[in-house]
Amino acid sequence: MKRKTKENFKDIAKSIFKILGVGVGISVLAVLSGGRRSDKLFKGFGRYAKWRILQTLKQLRLRGYIEFDEKDERAPIVLTKKGMRRFLRYSMLEMISGKIKKWDYLWRMVIFDIPDRKRRSREAFRRELISSGFYPLQESVFVSPYKCEKEIIELAKIYGILSHMLILTVASLGPREKGVRSYFFGGRHK
Repeated sequence: MKRKTKENFKDIAKSIFKILGVGVGISVLAVLSGGRRSDKLFKGFGRYAKWRILQTLKQLRLRGYIEFDEKDERAPIVLTKKGMRRFLRYSMLEMISGKIKKWDYLWRMVIFDIPDRKRRSREAFRRELISSGFYPLQESVFVSPYKCEKEIIELAKIYGILSHMLILTVASLGPREKGVRSYFFGGRHK
């Protein structure tokens, strides 16, 4: 894929994940028909052409992020588990990339003790936290300054580890606070 095409795909895909992730839902009829519902839907994607959006939907389906029945125009487009993980990652990355401007000076600490029989889920959960920008305090302790409890709970449900995980909201990280603040904010919020 060319660079510009790849960027367009990512932008459109993020928009689709947001729409589906917040439960708005789209029906294939709304996307594939040329009626008024379709025009309203496509306005939400800004500058992208309808064919580009349809192409992105097909790619997301091929990659296993969404499901829909092409033959049934009224069938909803739904996120798969893989798609929900991607949506949650985008949500957390948005928080961490600074789209949420104001920090409430509280840390969200994710602590987990996942048994060895769920090793794959444990490692996948750890990778998701790291790729979402969480700071690793210890092997099974991660922190973030952003309100992300809902997203973490959903992620833990997807991996089947909710009963092995805690989310704490703490005011201080003790002697590690300075380093963690530097990681997230650089010189701001001293």
